[in-house]
Amino acid sequence: MEKAGLGEALGGDTSSDGVNKQSIRQKEEYEKILAENGNLKKENDILKKNISSLFKTAVAEIDRKNTQLKDLQTRLDDIVLRRHRNHQDDRRSHSVDSRSRSHHSHRDRR
Repeated sequence: MEKAGLGEALGGDTSSDGVNKQSIRQKEEYEKILAENGNLKKENDILKKNISSLFKTAVAEIDRKNTQLKDLQTRLDDIVLRRHRNHQDDRRSHSVDSRSRSHHSHRDRR
């Protein structure tokens, strides 16, 4: 039984030609991996910029909506206050009318 060489044990060709071919394949694979890594880094940078932009847009939209809600609440408060004042004015006027009628009817009785 002969001992197998390292190249044969790894399933490769023991000749220098086989080692060179394997080295070339490994170098090509390494370059593919480097290119893919570069592409992934570029894609990652683009995604980071996009998510940052999206976040800023969302914050601006929330601020706009909060301002709109405050404006609407102020308008509602103004309407409610006006109604309340009008209601009080109506009650006062009704009360004055009642007193006036009561006063007139009291005078008529004399």
